[in-house]
Amino acid sequence: MDKEEIIKEWIKYAEMDRETVNILMTSHNKPYEIICYHCQQTVEKYLKACLVLYDISIMKSHDLIELNSLCEQKNEDFKTIEKECFDLTDYAVQTRYPFHKFELTEELTKKAIQDMEKVCKFIGNLLLKKEDNKDE
Repeated sequence: MDKEEIIKEWIKYAEMDRETVNILMTSHNKPYEIICYHCQQTVEKYLKACLVLYDISIMKSHDLIELNSLCEQKNEDFKTIEKECFDLTDYAVQTRYPFHKFELTEELTKKAIQDMEKVCKFIGNLLLKKEDNKDE
């Protein structure tokens, strides 16, 4: 599998998490913890696609701050999504188990979705630019 195929595969799986968020938000009893978890997972996979893009080894980490920092070393524009990565990072593990430290509300969940969408847009635009430059 070449680099481009690997990136596409990471994005494909990220988009499955993103679609899960959209589906769960239409539920009568919205599972906020699971929705926030999938927001984090979407961003994690998008960032790992960028690690592939920049030829950085993918580590087993759910820490969006760490993953974003690695990307930022190759492209300082990643600084623009630092806050969103910080805000979403704790949803990776904490929300998947009972007795977590969060009291998640619809408002916090909508914020997680906004953060996810900002990162997806940023990285999507970045990948499109790379694709456009490749054709020149």
